[in-house]
Amino acid sequence: MINPKFTYLLLDAAVIFFPLILSFDKKVAFYKTWKSLFLSILIVGIGFIIWDILFTKSGIWQFNPEYVSGIYFFNLPIEECLFFITVPYSTVFIYECIRVYFKSYYTNSVTDLITKIIIAVNLITLVYGFNKVYTLVNSIVAILCVVYVAYFAKWKQLNLFYLAFTVCLLPFAICNGVLTSWPILIYNDSQNLSIRMGTIPFEDLFYNFSMIILWCFFYEKFRYMNKSHA
Repeated sequence: MINPKFTYLLLDAAVIFFPLILSFDKKVAFYKTWKSLFLSILIVGIGFIIWDILFTKSGIWQFNPEYVSGIYFFNLPIEECLFFITVPYSTVFIYECIRVYFKSYYTNSVTDLITKIIIAVNLITLVYGFNKVYTLVNSIVAILCVVYVAYFAKWKQLNLFYLAFTVCLLPFAICNGVLTSWPILIYNDSQNLSIRMGTIPFEDLFYNFSMIILWCFFYEKFRYMNKSHA
């Protein structure tokens, strides 16, 4: 029987297993863009790991010691640190597959509508949860991310990203469902709206959105820069 302390570690491995193997597909050739990917992972990951450390220290969430190996980086389980490698690898891989294999993305009008809906939903959530730290921070960060990418950076691949994010919702539900149902990750419900999608806090949708849009945005920026200098 597998030691339950390896549960989170096995989840990390499962998340990256197929994307890593399929990275050598001749048409996608994801391995050729690893430099751009890992630069994106590094830049975005630093911010979110600091966020993670602060939230763990302040009791916004905690990690169940029964399901982690016991190796910690600051106050984070090593598995949580690996999460910021395996998850971006897999989600950006999905983004790249969509870019290569699909020639039809959301139209500009649909993309703009999605952007406005995301902002509106986050603003409403912000109003209802302004006294909840997890709700407040996630809503503000999500709004800042989408506003910057859509209206300041004017990211041309935003329509592609929204399609990729739609696809990512299924693995997101599986991964976060495992984390919250065992539970590996335990939330302090006094700091969120206590609205659950199954066992997943509603705010996790914004948390994942912010990470994925930044990973994909910086990945594309670095990929373009590397291509230009090739």
